[in-house]
Amino acid sequence: PGAALVVPGNATLVGARATYFERGASGPPPEPAGGWAASSNWCGMDAGPQMLYPAQCIDGVVGQLGGRELRASLEGRQCEVGAALATPPPHGSRLADAFSLLVHTNPP
Repeated sequence: PGAALVVPGNATLVGARATYFERGASGPPPEPAGGWAASSNWCGMDAGPQMLYPAQCIDGVVGQLGGRELRASLEGRQCEVGAALATPPPHGSRLADAFSLLVHTNPP
């Protein structure tokens, strides 16, 4: 495939790690001690109409489909507002079946 997928995200390129997050937030909330699985307070937020779930955003779906390999390729990288970073999709993933390039962006 020769298609590219534009993946709007945030500056840290971490994807949607939280169970849900606030619409329009500048980034994900900090990970609690012991990781998200050990957290019992759901990031201290209530679910509601201003919250997004990973399956409701391109960044979240791409993160789920790309798995560990994609997370590892983006670990420690940054993307300033208005910039873009291109990566190949993880080899053998469903993303690689449909796209030859992932273009991660940080929209204003």
